[in-house]
Amino acid sequence: MPAAKITGKIALYVVVSAISIGMTIPFLYMLTSSMKTTPETLQFPPVWLPKAWIWENYIQIWKQTELFQWFRNSLFVASARVASQVVTCSLAAYAFSFLHFRGKHIVFLCTLAVLMVPHQVVIIPQFLLLKEFGWLDSFKGLIIPSMVGAFSIFLFRQSFMTIPSEMIEAAKLDGCNPLSTLVRIVMPNSKPVLTTMILVTFLSHWNDFMWPLIITKSKTMMVLPVGMANMVGEFGTDWPMLMTAATYATLPIIVLFVFGQRYFVEGMLTAGIK
Repeated sequence: MPAAKITGKIALYVVVSAISIGMTIPFLYMLTSSMKTTPETLQFPPVWLPKAWIWENYIQIWKQTELFQWFRNSLFVASARVASQVVTCSLAAYAFSFLHFRGKHIVFLCTLAVLMVPHQVVIIPQFLLLKEFGWLDSFKGLIIPSMVGAFSIFLFRQSFMTIPSEMIEAAKLDGCNPLSTLVRIVMPNSKPVLTTMILVTFLSHWNDFMWPLIITKSKTMMVLPVGMANMVGEFGTDWPMLMTAATYATLPIIVLFVFGQRYFVEGMLTAGIK
């Protein structure tokens, strides 16, 4: 191998390793801070390792806060949003990919245009609309506005376009209607992009803070990000407990990515082919 190519690879690995370390350090500091005392978390310069590892924080957090309620609400809301988007967005993507109707490309471009509209622009109209429906401070208000996602439609459509049209025609000859073709032919051949969509969408909704903060007001409806924000007090904050809650909040994402990373990478590559 030429020396220039070896040097380029070494430089690439050094840069990627430096970026990886830089992104990992905050998580390691969060993990160590969750087992410190409060004075240790306030020291400057920061103390990276505690003098005594306080593992009891991971037990006390469940007793001192409503973490279980927040965790359950976030899991339910994020799962419901993901499940509904799998259904609605796959149906829309199938129509954009294989059905022929007037104005299809214009409708698809309008769907993509939604991605360029900041979510903050539509928050007030959505809030006023849900207030008229009486859905404030409810799971309906948290879930229904996010049942369809333009990014998920785009991701599914890009993957569906890679499926040979001969497979769709063969399914029609065998008597499959569009719904049967989607369920029996298209979705089984789109597992990588399906996993990618689930990971990306679940991560986005798991970390959703602004909309639940606006739409809910009771403690029983709090999701995890809002509950953690309420742990920050006006006159003081129990930082070890807050870091413990943050550590628990990252666990579902880590587990989900570990089991789906193979399909995640493959799905992102497949979605970009067309």
